[in-house]
Amino acid sequence: MKLSANKSIFLVLFGIFILQLFFLFNSIDFYGGADNITHFRTARYAFKYPWLFLDQWGKPVYTALVFPFSLLGIQFARLFNVLVGLAAIVLTIKIIRLSNEKFNLLPVFFIAFSPMYFLLMQSCLTEILFSFVLVLSFWLFFSEKYYWAAAALSFIPFVRTEGIVIFPIFILALILAKKYWAVPLLLIGSLFYSLVGYPHYHDWLWIFHQMPYSLGKSVYGSGSLFSFVQQSPNIFGWPFLAGLIIGLIVWTFRILKSLKLAEKPFLFYFLIVGSFLTYFAAHSYVWWRGTGGSLGLIRVIAAVVPLAAIIAMVGFNSILSRIKNTTFRIILIFAIVVLQLVVPFKQHHLPLPIERPQA
Repeated sequence: MKLSANKSIFLVLFGIFILQLFFLFNSIDFYGGADNITHFRTARYAFKYPWLFLDQWGKPVYTALVFPFSLLGIQFARLFNVLVGLAAIVLTIKIIRLSNEKFNLLPVFFIAFSPMYFLLMQSCLTEILFSFVLVLSFWLFFSEKYYWAAAALSFIPFVRTEGIVIFPIFILALILAKKYWAVPLLLIGSLFYSLVGYPHYHDWLWIFHQMPYSLGKSVYGSGSLFSFVQQSPNIFGWPFLAGLIIGLIVWTFRILKSLKLAEKPFLFYFLIVGSFLTYFAAHSYVWWRGTGGSLGLIRVIAAVVPLAAIIAMVGFNSILSRIKNTTFRIILIFAIVVLQLVVPFKQHHLPLPIERPQA
């Protein structure tokens, strides 16, 4: 008997959940090193020291949401990321179903088994929550809930500070959709935290004055402008990366052939591809210039992995659509999935041993 698409998705997600639980409770080390402990302790003691809910290094939104989990211990704080990562995958599926693209399970495996996303789902780091807020905002936008979308995205700088680079892309998308009154709602997150933090800091602009990252020269040094490009196989894995490159080329040519700025296909392309490239380029730039407190850590790109997975699906769909033989098409999909599944296990010793170097 054939399984329905929703049942297939549920079974795959449940399998990913069980796998993540196994590694979560059997790994000795945490990917991301001491940052995990700091995020956990910030949330764990925030009730005792309420100013920690405002700590901008700890990220106020992450601290507030992970706080109840942290009371049960670091393993449950890490479980928070597993649940949020799975929710981000579900929202990515919902975005795809609102598009004109034919859905298959490839994006699910691309996200869940990209090496960085796989490891960060077992961590207390903020990239996974960032990816969730991002796809939540985009799903609301594509569902034509523009005001809710802007309100949700307004909090993303308080999940990861660099989320601000998504704002110009989102503002242009709102203008193209002629939803001008949604633009001011991007201030909601900043206004909320300005008000909440005023009694402690006695400064309406504390969110700027307490910023932990300097725009000047970073003590961490700098690197190649193409550092993240060169390390892309370690971020995505080769099957995912191949689809991503093909998708960027195919989708761009497709849009250029029929350039209608205010219509749904262009808005999908503009928001998803535009946000991915902007975020990727921003991190490449600050590491190259040695500014913004950048360490050149490749894990930061995990924050936009769901967007990359949609692009990769477009790439592989362009190939699959040219294959008329159904059996061969299924074999190809299966082969891509298997190749992506093994990537995290080939790149990393799992479960994580103690004192492994961090990237």
